[in-house]
Parts: sequence; structure tokens; C-alpha cells
Amino acid sequence: MTTALLLQVLLTFTVEGQGPVRFGFPLPENALARGLAVEGVAAATLQWRSLMPRPDRGTGRRWVEIAIGGVGMQAVPQKTLRLRVGRVPATSEGNATTGAVFNRSTEVAEKSGIRTTTTTWRFADNALDRRERLEVIGGELAVDEELLCCGEATTADSPSLRARTLRVGIAAREWARAGVVPLPSRTAAPWREHLRAMGKQLRSLPGVRGAGDYVRAEGVVTNLEFDTTLGFVRLGLACGDAELLARAAQSARHLVDHDLEAGSGLPFAHGADHRDNPPEPGHAWLQGLMLTGCVFADDELIGQATSMARGLARHPRAPPQARAQDRARDVGWPLLELEAYLACHDDPPVARSADALAHEVLARFDARSGVVRFGEGERRGGAYEERAWLTGGILVPALRAHAARTGNTHAKQIVAVTQERLLALLRRGQRGIPIRYWVDRDGLGSELRLSGTAEGFLVLEGVDPADLPRVLARGPVAACLEGVPRDDDPDVATQFSIAARCTWVLR
Repeated sequence: MTTALLLQVLLTFTVEGQGPVRFGFPLPENALARGLAVEGVAAATLQWRSLMPRPDRGTGRRWVEIAIGGVGMQAVPQKTLRLRVGRVPATSEGNATTGAVFNRSTEVAEKSGIRTTTTTWRFADNALDRRERLEVIGGELAVDEELLCCGEATTADSPSLRARTLRVGIAAREWARAGVVPLPSRTAAPWREHLRAMGKQLRSLPGVRGAGDYVRAEGVVTNLEFDTTLGFVRLGLACGDAELLARAAQSARHLVDHDLEAGSGLPFAHGADHRDNPPEPGHAWLQGLMLTGCVFADDELIGQATSMARGLARHPRAPPQARAQDRARDVGWPLLELEAYLACHDDPPVARSADALAHEVLARFDARSGVVRFGEGERRGGAYEERAWLTGGILVPALRAHAARTGNTHAKQIVAVTQERLLALLRRGQRGIPIRYWVDRDGLGSELRLSGTAEGFLVLEGVDPADLPRVLARGPVAACLEGVPRDDDPDVATQFSIAARCTWVLR
């Protein structure tokens, strides 16, 4: 082992309060092979294990659960600790975990149509964390005057369970160094801070079935559409905001307890109730669930993200009932989510499904018009109505991720062409952001430019990050996104989710 590797600080973080902590963070694979050590607190004990089957393809880092205890953690109320390469190996994984900081055990019992899963964390200092999950596998279950149907669950956590993660302070630069979020700068600071404030103002639905979910116009339950969880967790990490991280955990828990259909493994689409409209591959988001599960070292959330990925692989897209209903989102969203999953997983059936979706996108590219054509955009005479917000916010990120995994040069070319088109449209100096535009045999036609709508954030998601500062420096573009979303917007939760999921607002 080289001296440089031994001395390398892998992570510096703070801990508020007293007692052991438990959290997730991605660490370099080459360092994990040597073991870990913790310093900064006398007589601290360390326990760690892998949360993901492989390191991230792009960063070379693997998500691990880190637990720190010992008498030193009972001392001063605020501590600064450092993780280094050391001699502590990973603990065992599975249903039971035994280590220097805590022992974890899980028990499952079934009675009268209810499956009860009890997980217990027993710490060396005699502290105890507990989770009890009641899942309805037959009949119904009454909880606090609400009726849970078959397939739903209710989870009760001891308050200290989530608090152990929220007591850990990890600076945004550490998350950026690990490749989880971009390094925050002044480029998008005004929008980031506005979204941070709006995220805290959102009010979730009441009751056991409502906690963690939100409502949009006319009483429609969002079912966390556009991945509200992802917006919360990304902003929470980039801003160092524990309240937003807690909201992400609550939304992730709501998703796995109330919104998943057992048969497909996919969430029900938004509707009048949580389980009203059938699942759609174009309305299934796993990134927020997976990232939140990793941050909180929550195996159940991570496992449900895996189940969702495999559900998408089995049902990769909703077949259009008519040509006009052939939509970009039904191909783009599943591809984007599957590629996010494949970054940390070797899963051949999922990879084959993602490759098939990518092949479909590539085959639809019309080089002459510079667009990926779907039935929803076809117009008379061969003209095409391009939905720039869907292409920028879905197809471009999905193709970027696919090219990063496979090296597909065609995907890279389409991304480059699309980015150049979006940049040219944004730099025209006209008022509004081009949410839609038309192309025909003569080239670019008219445009639909809008201000004050979150769809504009998705257009900018398709811009090359290197060009983003110049785009945002233009007054007409920046003005279009000022104050979005408004707190009086009838669909404020959806507008927040659309904007907050975008990576560019973290730059």
C-alpha cells in the first residue's frame, strides 16, 4: 500500500449531536479494496458495507453504508471527522449484519392477510432503531381511520432512524467530488435558491396515505410525477439542506408504500387517487428513489428501485393505440431511468431493454430536419412539431447516458446536433424560451416561446453544460425563468418537480 493512498482523505464531514450515525456515500473502489478508517474523534468505531453491486461506471465509486459509533461520539455536540484508507474491512451483507457499531436483524411474519416486516438496529451503546412495515397482501387494513387496500403498506420508523443520517453534514463540494451533483456555482444560484425555498413551502397531502405526496390542479394526486423525490434529494445535497433530504425520504417512503403496483413493479400514474390510473412506463421514475435510498443507506428503497428497473425492462414502453399517440415520453423516460440504474448495476435483461429503447430513438432520427420524430409531432406535408422541452429534458439526457455506457457514436452525434439547435434557438434574442418549434422541407419554421413555465427548465437541460453560462447571461432567457414556480400556481408541486429534477439548476 502506497503512503499516498494511506494518507488520502476520502471524505470530511461533520456530525451534530451525540450518539452513533449511519449514512451512505460513494467512495473510490480502489480505496475500498484496502479497507477504511475514521479519525477526528477519540475511540471512534467504524462499520461499513456495500450498498451497490458495482461501482458507478462514470466515477469509479461505489455507494457504501458508513456507521460510526464509540465513546467519542457521546462527547462534544459537534464533531469533524475524516474517512481514510485503513484496516477496517466491510461487514457481511444480507438479512443480518453484525459489526462494531450495530447489529441489524429482520423478521417477517404473516397473519390474516398482513405481512409484518420488523427490522431492528441494535447499537453498541445500547441505542435502538426500529422499523415496522405492515403490508396488505390480502383484504384491507384500517390505519388511523383510513383504509389501505391490497398492495399498500404502512411503515413506522423510530424517530432516531432517519435522524442518524440527517445529523451528518457533508458539504456540497464533497458530493460534487464524488460525482453525485455538479459543483454549485453562481451560474444557476438564483434559480437554485428559489427552488429550495419553494420545496420547503410545498404541503403534502394529509393522512397516512397522503404523507409525502402532493396534489395538483382540480384535486389530482401527483403520484410524485416528474420525480419529486429526485428534486428534493438533489437540492438537499447541493444546498446542504437537511429539511429537503427529510422530504425526499418521506416521498420515497410514500412511493414504495402506496404507489407501486405489485404485478408490474411500476407506480400508478397520477389521478384522482394514489392508485387510480394504471401504471405507464412513461410515468415511472426510479432515480429519486435510488439516490435517496443510497443517501439514507436504506436497503428497502434501493431494492424497490431495482424492482422498478426490472419492471420497466419487462414493460419498456406503452404501445401507441394510434399513430398520433406515439409519444417521445413513452420511449425517453424509460430509457433515462434504465440508464441511471445501469450505471451501478450489471443486469443483462435491463441492459437489453435499454439498448432496444435507444435503438428505437436512434432509428427515428431525421438528419435532414434534425429531430427525432414521433407520431405526436407529425403534421401535414411532412412538417414536424418538435417538443423542445421533452427533447431537451428527456431524450438528450437519456442519449447522453446511453452513450456514456455503450460508447454509441450515433447517440453522441444526435446529442451534439440537438444541443447545437437548442443553443441557436436560445441565442436568437427573442422573448420567451422555445418550448416547441416547427420544421419542414424549408428548415426551421415558427416557434412557440413561453415565459413563466417550468418546461423552460427542461429545454435548458438539453444545452451543453459548457454553454449554459452564456445562455443564462442573456437577459431574455433568464427573465423567463424568474420566480418559477410561483407559490400560487395551481400545479405548483408538478412545476417544482419539473424544474428541481434538472441538473443544471445545481451548477
